[in-house]
Amino acid sequence: MRVLTLVLCVFLPGLALAADRAVSRYDIAIRGFRVGELRLTVEEAPGQYSVAAAVDSVGAVGFFRPFSYRARAWGTVQNGRFRPASYAETADTGRRQSEAELRYVGGVPEVRSYTSPRPPGADSPDPATQGGTLDPLTAMWAVLGDGMACGKTLVLFDGARRSHVRLGPQRAVAGGVTCTGEYRRLEGFTEEELSRHVFFPMTVRYTPGPDGRLSAERVEVQSVYGLATVDRR
Repeated sequence: MRVLTLVLCVFLPGLALAADRAVSRYDIAIRGFRVGELRLTVEEAPGQYSVAAAVDSVGAVGFFRPFSYRARAWGTVQNGRFRPASYAETADTGRRQSEAELRYVGGVPEVRSYTSPRPPGADSPDPATQGGTLDPLTAMWAVLGDGMACGKTLVLFDGARRSHVRLGPQRAVAGGVTCTGEYRRLEGFTEEELSRHVFFPMTVRYTPGPDGRLSAERVEVQSVYGLATVDRR
């Protein structure tokens, strides 16, 4: 849920006055049953980006086992390549609460704080070796934003765990384009997590908006709970 994802008030860092600001909303479902909603607030200026995410459970799930995720990230982007500068998150799965804050120096993450009741795996990588990786929220925006993730591999580091999203080249379909790939756990995951799943097949469908830019209309991921979908409203 976090890759699609995964009650903190989020304030976007200031960008240039000419920044474009957009809010997108998505429905999250498991096996066709709506369980949550995602709200993304994005500001973009030449060479810069800032994104905030809020995920909340809805309906019966929200009553019996509420979950939430709040995150914010900002950085620079050039030729479709994101370079995060800061990332912070709070997450509540309904069973566990966690927080993380990362800052980047020369593209290398520094873990300012990381608290989770579930310890990482024995092979959790040293943050100093994770230069060039993306934080989870920047990776989410790279996939949902404008279709530039097709044909790329995005390597993620959340402060303790390393994973990747790998998408194949885009294919034209009626009304847009699509690409398929996977989310894969790489390092820092426990033996229990790896015994359940190591990789998760995924498909992303993009359609053009009024300005002609592509954005994700639907994401499908085979999760441990069955088919998970994220649909733009």
